[in-house]
Amino acid sequence: MRHKIILVSFLICSNALLADLVWTPETGWKAEGGLTERFLGEEITARHGLDAMNLAKEEQEKGNDLAALNLYKKVYTEYSTSLLAPEALYQSSIILKNRHQFAEAFKKLQLIITRYPEYPKFNQVIEEEFEIASLLQKGRRPYYWGIIPGFRDYDAAIEYFESIVTNAPFSKYAPMALMNIAVLAQEHKKPEDSIDALDRLINDYPKSDLAPDAYLTLGDVYADLVRGPSYDQGYTKEAIATYEDFLILFPNHARVKEVEDKLAHMRDIEARSKLELGDFYYYYRNNPKAALVYYNETITVEPNSPAAATAKERIELIKDGVPPPKTVVDFLFGPYEEPSTPTYLQEMEIDEHNTEVFSGGDPELYQGVKDMGQEFPHPMDPLEPEGQEIPEAHLPAVKKPEESTPSGENSLPQQQPVKKENKPISKANNGPVR
Repeated sequence: MRHKIILVSFLICSNALLADLVWTPETGWKAEGGLTERFLGEEITARHGLDAMNLAKEEQEKGNDLAALNLYKKVYTEYSTSLLAPEALYQSSIILKNRHQFAEAFKKLQLIITRYPEYPKFNQVIEEEFEIASLLQKGRRPYYWGIIPGFRDYDAAIEYFESIVTNAPFSKYAPMALMNIAVLAQEHKKPEDSIDALDRLINDYPKSDLAPDAYLTLGDVYADLVRGPSYDQGYTKEAIATYEDFLILFPNHARVKEVEDKLAHMRDIEARSKLELGDFYYYYRNNPKAALVYYNETITVEPNSPAAATAKERIELIKDGVPPPKTVVDFLFGPYEEPSTPTYLQEMEIDEHNTEVFSGGDPELYQGVKDMGQEFPHPMDPLEPEGQEIPEAHLPAVKKPEESTPSGENSLPQQQPVKKENKPISKANNGPVR
């Protein structure tokens, strides 16, 4: 018996939480299943609250917005613990929205979410919030006191969409709100906010119908930030990665061809950035070996691009020993002295086991780089023959076993040490360091 009483009490409380107010012109407001003080408080209080609600609805139907708002305010302030309060807030928000008092309307809806989370019309509350944010997104002007038009407020639209994501993260409106934030931010020159919203949409709602559009829009945002081949290519790489993800995840999407074209364009920009670096070393620094590295990277990035074709032509010129045309600076001050040990050779050994730098390029072109590298002392070889003092600055490194030669039989041209005040190393320390 005791268990039955507890069960009945639980069901009564559950019904109270789920009870909904319904209004009809014939009967006015009433709770579904019958109105009792269980839902609205004491009978006298309930009757007074219902009278105020019915009067407010009548004024609302007549178009007397201010009178209706005052009556609804009386309900949600004086009967805040009853089922009437959230309904009064909801009806007030509808009136305020129609009067273009968007901020006040949104505040009323937020009060319902924070104070009455079990309100049966929760989904309708989120829908109303989304509609208010969408109106602001479209450029609707808010009206002060419902009379004086104000300025368009796109920042408020973004703020409201963010609130929707927070209020209902598992609803259908959350990914839509994130997409609208991204579009608004991109239109108003806030790419960082757009990227953040799209990242959240992709990561939090990967199965959403908006996921393909999110990838495509994110790639476009990165692409819009690309300034050209002469600048940093960080955004170019991000755009390429995003477009590639789109093609992998959505191979049958209707916009695949469009994305492929955009991807090719981004790759061409990245390839041209490598080409420009190669041209810099070839034309302005008299360093064909470094130029060859970047020309081969150009081919690797996008083998079929116009930049790759130009890079192949430059490589052929270097292999044929054709010097670059002289610049005005060359005529005035002479050309740069070609380095005997290029900087890039100091940073990485060009060996047969380290060909990944040129992966995707022409093997014959790589062989040309390798052959040219043999004309100069290897950066890891000893620079001084036996019997000469070696400055500390030129202390030799370990030499590859297959290239080692007996002491005193080094076939490399002798090079005089640079005279410095550093104390020379004794003869006993000559030769490769073991």
